[in-house]
Amino acid sequence: MRRTFATRLCDLGTAPHVVEQICKHRSGHRGGVAGIYNRSVYVNEVRAALAMWADHVRALVEGGERKVVPIQRVS
Repeated sequence: MRRTFATRLCDLGTAPHVVEQICKHRSGHRGGVAGIYNRSVYVNEVRAALAMWADHVRALVEGGERKVVPIQRVS
């Protein structure tokens, strides 16, 4: 399930480093030097990705179209 979730979330346009954060991976974009210096948890990006995933699953179950509403960033 995790592999399918990660693959399909990327297919929906989510950046790989956000998928890694959601799955709590420490390799790839979060491994090595990048993981040492970048401590962001990408809260807004994770929230938007999970909302998009929920819309995707809802559309699959209900047989409709996805209705993704972008989350506006707060400055």
